[in-house]
Amino acid sequence: MIKIISDVKGIIREMAKIVKVPDAAQKAIEKYTQEDVMPLFEATVTTWDHSVEFKRDESFTLDIKSIRVYTDDYVWNLVSEGAKKHTIVPKNAPFLRFQSEFVPKSKVGWIGSQSGGKSGNWVHRKSVDHPGFAAREFEKAIAKEAKPKFKQRFIDEYRAL
Repeated sequence: MIKIISDVKGIIREMAKIVKVPDAAQKAIEKYTQEDVMPLFEATVTTWDHSVEFKRDESFTLDIKSIRVYTDDYVWNLVSEGAKKHTIVPKNAPFLRFQSEFVPKSKVGWIGSQSGGKSGNWVHRKSVDHPGFAAREFEKAIAKEAKPKFKQRFIDEYRAL
């Protein structure tokens, strides 16, 4: 003889947990984006001379919300992606005019912004061979820093439901 015992209460509890998963995931994504990811993006420009607007793009698939953080700012994307060696020529003047010294406000793979910028004597040139610069890879650094926090956000939201 085989005795089969059914734990209906246990099954119902487990099913209720499964139903909670999408809600917990959506709340965790929202908090993670607002409290963990956005501040890291904003930290990359704290000492910049112009403001950069970071945007959030929400999408839904299979009842799960995903949020993409990005900016359309040309300078931020250029610094994040880097630039190859190139020649610069004047467009609306006979000469380029720029200061002779420059200290970058960011570093490769670093989330932050430090003092720096242009300084030194003013120089006039008909063209300049710009040496280019390494990509700062802000998105990659931010993902590496923020990704481990998502699991804890999900656990916290799941337990709160």
